[in-house]
Amino acid sequence: MQKSILRLLLLLSIVLSADAYAQLSASQLLTLAESGKADSVKSILPKLLENYPDNAEYLFVDAVITEDGNAAFTKFSSIVKNHPASKYADAAQYRIYQYYFALGAYKKADSTQAVLKKNYPKSPYVPYANGTMEMAEKKEVTAETQAEIKPSGKPEGKPLEKNKVKQVAVKPEPAKAAWLVQAGAFIQKANAEALKKQLSQTGLTFLIKEKQAAGATLFVVSSAANSEENARAIAVKLDTEFKIKARVIRNEAEKP
Repeated sequence: MQKSILRLLLLLSIVLSADAYAQLSASQLLTLAESGKADSVKSILPKLLENYPDNAEYLFVDAVITEDGNAAFTKFSSIVKNHPASKYADAAQYRIYQYYFALGAYKKADSTQAVLKKNYPKSPYVPYANGTMEMAEKKEVTAETQAEIKPSGKPEGKPLEKNKVKQVAVKPEPAKAAWLVQAGAFIQKANAEALKKQLSQTGLTFLIKEKQAAGATLFVVSSAANSEENARAIAVKLDTEFKIKARVIRNEAEKP
């Protein structure tokens, strides 16, 4: 393994010096990234994507090394939608599943798992997805607590008035509130801390919680609310003031 990585590094130096970017395959780039050479991959990937903007394999590498969990989710979703038959489409579908599972959106994770099994039945990721969903079932998550509320862009019922956004007060700690507003999810904790610091300007309490599932680790920045209406008001506030599309979900730690 070590010799293989050294050969890839040598090839990388040749590629950089000769500007022959097509010499590195997506699998080689992934190997480099997984061996701690993500910065080297980031240095040449923009040129690869410029030359091959529709190459699904390079797009997958780009999604893998993206540190912002929400941005990575969007990229993986784009691969599944636009390149469903590509080499890494099943891996992208699995990453989408990991994202939902790590955030505790088990209903979404379940439907994503079903798509993985239906569209990619021979994928090596299917057993992993089955295993984590079984873990969720053992927690006896009820249909009510696992149901994910629709994004604030399409609220159910009567729309929130804009002047209500400014009336939102600091809410209880997440473990003591029925609803959570998830502002972001990141692979790097430093990015989560930066967002938390930025959102402190709202006067609301935001916490960082580490979520792990099927080998994925995300640092989730969230605020708590003791009612759905307040949670949606916070989500609207984040969208209005920070252009952040927050997710409103039930707090699994505080079941009704």
